[in-house]
Amino acid sequence: MTVREILIEWLKARNCDGLATEDCGCGIDDLAPCDSYNFDCKAARECFATEDDEDYGVCGIEAGDTIFKSVTNEELVPRSFDVEERIAADLRRGEEQGLDVLA
Repeated sequence: MTVREILIEWLKARNCDGLATEDCGCGIDDLAPCDSYNFDCKAARECFATEDDEDYGVCGIEAGDTIFKSVTNEELVPRSFDVEERIAADLRRGEEQGLDVLA
């Protein structure tokens, strides 16, 4: 098992979608596209950018774009989610951010 495989398995077990720093984020499907694992990377979940996030990183992210935000240690407790619970949680997060998630 490679380090990448171990990391992906660990992230998935904690319902994380990728990694993030203050300047960038990447998903499990394209982990570390820069070919450089940054020791500042933290476990992250995919979410929608809000207006407060528009200058997030160096990529020119705009409100409504998908981004990765690091999660707190308390959120990293392994737990089991079925698909319906995960979708419901994602929809709630989008609504909390004021996005029309069903558009």
